[in-house]
Amino acid sequence: MARQPIVIRGVTYLLDHLEPFTLQIAGKTPADGVCALVVTFGHHTFSQAWTDECHVDWKIDEDGEDRKFCPTRHHWSQGLNAHIRGHVKGKAYLSRDRGGRLNHMFVSKLSSASPPYVIVFQVTRANAIKGVDGQLKILSAYENDRLPKLETFERIKFANLVSKITGKPTAAKK
Repeated sequence: MARQPIVIRGVTYLLDHLEPFTLQIAGKTPADGVCALVVTFGHHTFSQAWTDECHVDWKIDEDGEDRKFCPTRHHWSQGLNAHIRGHVKGKAYLSRDRGGRLNHMFVSKLSSASPPYVIVFQVTRANAIKGVDGQLKILSAYENDRLPKLETFERIKFANLVSKITGKPTAAKK
């Protein structure tokens, strides 16, 4: 189902750039074919935590969760597709959310002067989706000026992570 635009204070914010798309990851050998991942985007890519200090005009309800729509995150989210495509041949970093659940992340720079842009995701098997091997769920994306040095995180080649979870051999560049 397509996301509906959000209108706040007379400004319409489109969300069609967050529609799911399929990403092809090359197999380990030509005989392995490709691993197909459906990429989906969560609402944390364009919103922030709701607090009592937030103005009610910015309040949105996403999946029963009160959030504050964030024009800045919305703007950055328009480049997520390109960031993701740029990272699939590289490394992912292991991370944990506040509740201790295991996630992974890509880390980009929006500009040379900006803090790291963190894209938090999960890869899952897609047993019930015909022609698709897995799902890449983008949970959140935001600038993080308190991110520890990347050397402190465990890392894995993204293709190896996909292979490990989907069971399909993928090519990991050295």
